[in-house]
Amino acid sequence: MSRVLKDVANYIFETTEIIRLFTCVFAHNTASMRVLEKNGFREVGVLKNAGIKNGHIIDMHYFELLK
Repeated sequence: MSRVLKDVANYIFETTEIIRLFTCVFAHNTASMRVLEKNGFREVGVLKNAGIKNGHIIDMHYFELLK
């Protein structure tokens, strides 16, 4: 997954005018957070009580990658 993320991000930055990619990750999903970090995304904030999963309200971690 890490390689796919890197390839897609590079493709978007090289072929479009987009300068920022961003995503939110459920607080318990540390594996996805690690993949993002390994590919240059940085965590810029935590959205408190912003997600619902299996009926539970949980925090979401906000990540972004700048061109």
